[in-house]
Amino acid sequence: MMEREIEVKLLAQSVELLTEIEKRTSLAGLPLTPAAQRLQEDTYFDTEDFFFYKRAKWFPHDNLKVRLKEYYYQVADDYEILVRELHEEPARVSVDDGALLIIDPQRSFTRGTWMRSIGPDGDFEVEPLRLAFDNCARLLGECGRGIEKMFTRCPFPPDSYDWDEALAEVVDGSQLYFVKPGNSVLWPPTNGFREWVGGLIDRGKRTLVMGGCTLNSCLRVSTVDTQRCFENRGLRIAVDLSLSGARRKNYLRSSLHGGMSPVEAALREMAAAGVRVIPNVEWR
Repeated sequence: MMEREIEVKLLAQSVELLTEIEKRTSLAGLPLTPAAQRLQEDTYFDTEDFFFYKRAKWFPHDNLKVRLKEYYYQVADDYEILVRELHEEPARVSVDDGALLIIDPQRSFTRGTWMRSIGPDGDFEVEPLRLAFDNCARLLGECGRGIEKMFTRCPFPPDSYDWDEALAEVVDGSQLYFVKPGNSVLWPPTNGFREWVGGLIDRGKRTLVMGGCTLNSCLRVSTVDTQRCFENRGLRIAVDLSLSGARRKNYLRSSLHGGMSPVEAALREMAAAGVRVIPNVEWR
């Protein structure tokens, strides 16, 4: 086998392994599993098999060394430290006391217009969103009937407007939702969100859990705005990180945020506004 073919094969195997590792890291708001910890300590990544790093020009979009550093070690470590710092006691929310709002779980973000707008790396970049939507679908499939829930949608072309494939299987076709043209669920004032939340409070709901996308944009703005709008009425706003995501690059440190990643800056803004930042809400 020619040297180039060997290197391509190694790259494919390594990307496959990296994908499996990432599923086990904190990208979805979950702690590192023992298996991931073992992989983190494995010397496999330091073997001479990866001498082709020196020829990264052959793989301009798949520089494995950079991806390992950024998307595994840096991202997982930063995110785990941040979640630990902001972490409260495991949140247990009663279906009688709480409600769920999932922000924009639409096909556009995982397979449609928004994903394609990212460019050639779009499919790779949106993987954390797919994982978040999968978790949303799993929650709704397991106990969705007992949870009072609502959704938002952004205006997108018809082929991108529908629910993400994972949610399409568990969300009823008659499910209502709020149209949200911008970043905040409170705009426009006529979309019915304020009235819905007011009704929750009147019926004794005290916790509104939010998830969806994206952590550093719509979810950040919507949680903070809702917290400020309803905090005087005794409503607690929480973001469930296991149900939330952002594009991959927004988990990386950026000079635009003082060395923090956009996701870290968003979570800190939420916490400072009084939003509870929770790795995984337990419904009961």
